[in-house]
Amino acid sequence: MSMKVVTDDGYGLASLTSRERQVLEYAAQGRTNAEVAAVLGVTTHAVKFHLSSIFRKLRVKNRTEATSTYWRQAGGRATKA
Repeated sequence: MSMKVVTDDGYGLASLTSRERQVLEYAAQGRTNAEVAAVLGVTTHAVKFHLSSIFRKLRVKNRTEATSTYWRQAGGRATKA
């Protein structure tokens, strides 16, 4: 399996907005959409919208692939969102 990295084409963690990064960080911690929504003060629909955008930007198919990409690119260092 090849490691996804930030490239000149704009893919990778650097391509995410600050809110998308927050959503991804909480998802990588194992929080549910409802938990992420409650912490961020948004609806679960908004969380799903952000996750969809994250999947597209990271070129992944699901939450598991997105969180795996997060941990690889963040080098195992989560920041407080």
